[in-house]
Amino acid sequence: MQALTVDLDGPYHYVDHGGDGPPMVLLHGIGGSHVNWMLVAPVLAERFHVYAVDMIGFGFTPIGRRDATFPTQARFIDRFITEVAGGPAVIMGHSMGGVIAMLVAAGYPDAVSRLVPVDPAACVIRSSAPGVPTWVMMALATYPAAGGRLAGVIARRQGPETLVREALGRAFGPGIQIDPALLAAHTDVEKRRSIMPLPYRGYIEGWASMRNTHAERDSFATDVVERIEAPTLLIRGTVDPLIPQRWFERLTNLRPDWDNARLKGVGHDPHMEAPQVFLEAVVGWLEKSLATPTVAAPTGS
Repeated sequence: MQALTVDLDGPYHYVDHGGDGPPMVLLHGIGGSHVNWMLVAPVLAERFHVYAVDMIGFGFTPIGRRDATFPTQARFIDRFITEVAGGPAVIMGHSMGGVIAMLVAAGYPDAVSRLVPVDPAACVIRSSAPGVPTWVMMALATYPAAGGRLAGVIARRQGPETLVREALGRAFGPGIQIDPALLAAHTDVEKRRSIMPLPYRGYIEGWASMRNTHAERDSFATDVVERIEAPTLLIRGTVDPLIPQRWFERLTNLRPDWDNARLKGVGHDPHMEAPQVFLEAVVGWLEKSLATPTVAAPTGS
């Protein structure tokens, strides 16, 4: 495993987990980073060449002169695949990263061989932070630089370990404990991020862009979902406390040709909550899918 940085109109941080197989690019959720994948990446690297990126404004990738909106994130993921990973790549994205992965697959089809959205946030977006209502998040997003500073003040008052523990606790399924190594790695990233310039601007911009993408609307279905050509596995935890199951069923109804993995008793973060269950679902599907010639599926559009 190597932590590396490439120049994509500014520093773009990623972790190369190695592997001799086809390229695989992992996209984290909002507030996340490359460490979100630490419990599953080593096993995936036995079959793929695995890259876990820090998207713009998250982890150790600063915003700089870029922005953290979804169209920008998708464009830079396409660049990362072309300039670093080599394509086409298996692209796997969680929550916010799941929607961005879908945008990449729809807008840059030559970059994506297989698509795996994990509990994608293709729904009505509201604030999930305790004590921070949606209207406050919207107000912070109006001036993201100032909003990012204020979000940083709130985060520092909690402390990094409490911040991480509470964030994961809100997303995990009932009774699932946080892996100590996962907690320690996330806490370390949070400590190191806190000294970066405007470390939470990306969160504010990303949240606003996630809301403004309006993945719940029919236009997202026609402009994004129906345009995806890559074979797709939709993974969801059956007790996801953040995204109601009806939104995953909507995607299934829009694309009945997609495969589905419903992980029983698992919440919003399957790759962090139940890594073995997650790996059984995704590795088996990928091995079968990659052994089958790709045929563009009809979308009904």
